[in-house]
Amino acid sequence: MEQCENVILNTDVKQKDSNRAIVIAVSSHAVFDLQEDNTEGDKGKENLPLKQGPALPFIKAAQMVNEKLLEKNPEETLLFDVIIVSNNRPESHPQIINGAKHYGLDISRFCFFNDEDYSEKLQSTNVKLYLSTDQRDVGKVLEKGIPAALLFKQDVQAATDQLRVLFIGDALVSSEDSESTAKVQERNSFGL
Repeated sequence: MEQCENVILNTDVKQKDSNRAIVIAVSSHAVFDLQEDNTEGDKGKENLPLKQGPALPFIKAAQMVNEKLLEKNPEETLLFDVIIVSNNRPESHPQIINGAKHYGLDISRFCFFNDEDYSEKLQSTNVKLYLSTDQRDVGKVLEKGIPAALLFKQDVQAATDQLRVLFIGDALVSSEDSESTAKVQERNSFGL
């Protein structure tokens, strides 16, 4: 991930071949609840665990899929390679890294950007999917041609022992024409 300003390899996990793995970039705000009071950078706060964000169960489930694949074939290289991307203040970086370790997340790399908009830099990597809780970030990444999904906070804790993903393509529209076409098709499907 040479395009990041600051890449930290997680030496606690086995690195995956990013040319063979399915690289999933997840915003730090989707992995953790990064409210201002959690990331002020006060001395000692970097060791306090962050609250879980909506992407954490997904990451754990992807990790479980990798474990099952490696049980069947220890040489398997078609794995999920989850990286955390962040444009938070540098003071929050240790807390993000320690949070991933605290929850036992198999994060291979932490990629810290200085820009608010890092979508163009993701384009030059092997990222196959970007996950975020920020609608603007998802839109910017989609504009660069990288598949992206918007995550929402869930009231019920998602299972981490199985990976379930539902992509609703009808909800994705890129122009006013396709939006109006989608509305007409929706009305027709209900007999209106």
